[in-house]
Amino acid sequence: MTMVLATSRSSSYHKRMAAVRYLLATQHQQLLLEAQTRCRVEERSDPEWFCRWRNHCGLLRGYHDRQKLGFTTTRRKRASKRQALRGLPDDWRDQLCVRARNGKYAYAMLVAALTGCRPAELQAGIVVSREQHTESTEELIVFRVDGVKVKEGHGQPYRLIAYRANDPHPLMRAIVDLLNSDGAELPLNVQIERPGNFTVEVRRLAKCLWPTHPHAVTAYCFRHQWAADIKSTQAGDVVSRGLGHLSAKTRRYYGLAGQARSSGVLSPFSIEAPRLVRPEKMVSSRGSLTLLGP
Repeated sequence: MTMVLATSRSSSYHKRMAAVRYLLATQHQQLLLEAQTRCRVEERSDPEWFCRWRNHCGLLRGYHDRQKLGFTTTRRKRASKRQALRGLPDDWRDQLCVRARNGKYAYAMLVAALTGCRPAELQAGIVVSREQHTESTEELIVFRVDGVKVKEGHGQPYRLIAYRANDPHPLMRAIVDLLNSDGAELPLNVQIERPGNFTVEVRRLAKCLWPTHPHAVTAYCFRHQWAADIKSTQAGDVVSRGLGHLSAKTRRYYGLAGQARSSGVLSPFSIEAPRLVRPEKMVSSRGSLTLLGP
């Protein structure tokens, strides 16, 4: 169990415990099969098999003792990816998207910047459509993001993030120009094959643009910057819906309002999601639960 404990990450601990469990189950099945074979041929005495069985039982006891204790190592403090935003220029997203303009991720970069989607949601596919608002008759560019972290009490099944088609923000101008130059027919499904490859490309381009930046710029930086922009202009529940969250408290882990850029803040026309955001719960000084709004 020494290797199981040699980590400061709970996720690594549980993965290693799962590997040990699989190994022990396989070994247990093999030993029982050998015992049944020996019984059929009346080979009832095998010191080597009994020695292996005793060792196996000792490992089983050790595994169950470790399982009862759980993860006891001091956890390593989680480093937030929003730290990578510090020191980047105000137009860092624009620069990255321009750099990717002629590559395979041209649309994916723009969609990630405009929606704050998860890379896995890009893998599932994000639909870009052109619609007309029923009341104002304004032309809108609408992004439909289907959630990937969705359970009965967790996450938003989908969210709709709409921008005015004539929005002057450089990112909106870039995607409209790209759609026009490609002659793409809407709705358009923007999709990537592998989230890991997309993040590698974001990191590579960022390193070319800002070689001395102390933090790795990844695909999740788009998500943190989007959250920061929306937090600076919208109510909390709007941010949660846009990020695909069902719980209000989860948004605290994403970009801060103070990280919104002095110029170039994204301002969606509307953000919609089907589920109501659960308010955050906090314990008051008297010990009772207090519900806090957004």
